[in-house]
Parts: sequence; structure tokens; C-alpha cells
Amino acid sequence: MGCKPCCMRQISNTNNTVEFSYNRDIQQTQLKELFTTEYPIESNNKIQTVLKSSNNNYKYYLQIVELLNKYRERHNVPPLNINNEINIISQNHSDKIARENFIELSFNKYNNIELGEIIFSFGENDSPEDIISSFYEQEYIKYNYKNKTPQPSNFTQIIWKNSKYIGLGCSKTRENITYIVINFYPPGNISNEFISNVLPPIEDERKSTYSNNNSEKIKINFLEELLSCNNEYREKHGVPLLILNPSLITKASEYASYMAENNGVINQEIEYMGEKCGKNISVRNDISYDGKIIFDEWYKEIKQYNFNDIKKNDLEKVKNFTQLIWKETKEVGFGWAHSNKGIFYIIGVYYPCGNIEGEYKENVFQEIE
Repeated sequence: MGCKPCCMRQISNTNNTVEFSYNRDIQQTQLKELFTTEYPIESNNKIQTVLKSSNNNYKYYLQIVELLNKYRERHNVPPLNINNEINIISQNHSDKIARENFIELSFNKYNNIELGEIIFSFGENDSPEDIISSFYEQEYIKYNYKNKTPQPSNFTQIIWKNSKYIGLGCSKTRENITYIVINFYPPGNISNEFISNVLPPIEDERKSTYSNNNSEKIKINFLEELLSCNNEYREKHGVPLLILNPSLITKASEYASYMAENNGVINQEIEYMGEKCGKNISVRNDISYDGKIIFDEWYKEIKQYNFNDIKKNDLEKVKNFTQLIWKETKEVGFGWAHSNKGIFYIIGVYYPCGNIEGEYKENVFQEIE
């Protein structure tokens, strides 16, 4: 996945575009007309190229354009418009990526200006909406809109005010991996132009979907505290730090709410990107937003873990400890909810999943001296 910073020059006029309304019904009509009319695209017999006449292609493009413009509307910037010439550039590059089964930035140009670019892939059971949402939601809450020199990202390209046109490419491999290329013109992420192009959201739109009835400040602070506590322990064991994943936060919140509604732990797996997630659960009688208490509770299982002879471990009794420091886990989401009996449920959802049989030695390490 990537969005490259580029240089930007004056945009020239083009008639090869579809101008989109903010109105969703109008957008759908415009998109259907655009993406159900075939036009020639260079393809390769080794891959299944998704053509404009394909229902899947229309479906993906509709999801992507709607979502991008929904986020842009939230930040009070104009909607993106599809340019057919850029579409061909994007499609050719997605074909190349699918042939090679390897993501790389194209550095393609339009009107002699290098295009902005976001590239990602997803599996048969996944959605491009989930990927784009993660790009946006990952930074939406914590982004500092007053920073003149922030780190360029997919988030800043998505809402970049001066980007007006996009092209979309979609190609699928025999292994059912779909690659999406989105090119932006003029490109975003231009040095010294972030303040004027990355605008804060309209205040009444800045709402969190991560949990239930707590204030926005408490939600954000508690999420950050939980992540910090988890990473503090991972750092002690010399494994990479985790990042928050909005999709996992949503799944954790839904799971916690379901537990609260049913007054108890439920035996239900959580999946993300078609794979099983790990999960840690804390059930408390006190409603205390104290991440240290929760992680100390999970981490104290270390006292029962035998690093020297893994076979002697009762892995069920140490699963919270091993999951929170599992080396190959990269992302996490936290959710919480209160039952009508005053019970506080806190859930950590981890991806990729830890506690894999036969892999403890390579993933669970003793504390660094």
C-alpha cells in the first residue's frame, strides 16, 4: 500500500471527465453510465482484467468514489471527478502489478505532472471500502491540522483540497487477489501546502464510531492509553509495536457490546481479512478507564509461563500474556461496553492472530535484560 508525495504544477483544462455531485443518487447514475460503457484496455492473458463492463468493476468503483467523496465532503472540499485518460493509466499499472503480483508505485504522469497514487490489494472475502476506511480512520482522529510539515500519507491525499480528478484501475490475479490503483491529479502531499489543502472536518461531522456513550475525549484518550500500555509490554520483550486498526476497533466494540447485552462472555470467533483474530477479554465490576489495570491483569500470566520448556505450559492460562506480546501480531483494536448490571467489558482484538500452535518459540520472548 502506498501514497507517494509528489510535486504539483498548474492544472490544465480537460473535457474528458465526469463531474460529480455530492448527491449520492446522482453520483450512482453518473457512475453507472460511466462504468457500463466499454473502452479498450490493454490486458494480459495471464491475469483476469476487470473491464469497465464488469459488474464487479462498477461495484468497486462505486464504493471507492462514494467513500472518497464522503470523506472529502466531511472536510468541506470538492468531490473528486473521474478522468478517463487517467483511468487508462491506472488500469495499465494495476494490470502490471497483477501480472507481477507485487505492489510498486508507478510514478506515472498526466499533463507532464506526476500523479498522486494510492495502491492496495484485497482478498476474495474483503472489501476495498475496509482498506480505504483504514487509511482515513487511522489518522482522522489524531491528525494535527496545524502542523505545516506532517508526514505525507494516504489520509492526506484522500482529502487534499486541490486534487480534482482521479483514475481507477482494478485487476485480479488467478489467486483471486484484487489490486486497486487510484491516481490523483493534481497530486496531493505537496511540501509546504498541507495547511491550505488538509482542512479539519466540519465540527458536527467529527463523531467517533468506535464505542458507545462516552465522550469523544474519553474514547480517544482511553484508546491511546490501551495502545500505549500494550506497546510498553511489547517493548520490554523486544517485539515490534502495534498500531491501531479502525476496523479492529469496530469489531472489538461490537463484540464488547454483544457481551454486555448478553451479560457474559460469548464463544464466537472474530475474523478480519478472511483470517481469525486473537482476542483478550477483561471483565470488571468497576467502570474504570485505567488501561494499566487491564494490561497488568493480562500480563501477570507471565508468572505461569515456562520460556524454557513450552510443552509444560497450560497455554489456556497464559493466552492473554502470550497474545499481547506475540511478535507477528501487527495491529490491534480495543472496544468496551457496560452491561445493565454494571459489568465493564474490555476487548482487545489482534491481527494477525497470536497463540498459534507450534510457533510460541519464535513469537514469545523473555524480557530484554
